[in-house]
Amino acid sequence: MSDGDDLTSHIDYFNQLLNGLLRMESKFSNENKVIILLVSLSDSYNHLVTTLLYASTTPILEDVIDSLMEYYHRKKDVGEACDEGLYVKDGREHGRQKKK
Repeated sequence: MSDGDDLTSHIDYFNQLLNGLLRMESKFSNENKVIILLVSLSDSYNHLVTTLLYASTTPILEDVIDSLMEYYHRKKDVGEACDEGLYVKDGREHGRQKKK
């Protein structure tokens, strides 16, 4: 996954790959699935990956996906809020006339 890629699409693709491997009778432990998913993420997820990998218990894949999606949506919302803030500021500056 590259920075800026859609996490939902990445997780869907990951699940498709897992399902394909399961049809070929490949077996993966929950821990291996979690590790494969986490190492496939972009560098922007490094701090979250580190937190999840060094948890005191082995995380369950569904919980990891939930945490990733929560982080992704929060990051996306913050980015949109910053963009809107810049737009408002930009609009205010252009609306003012300079006093002479």
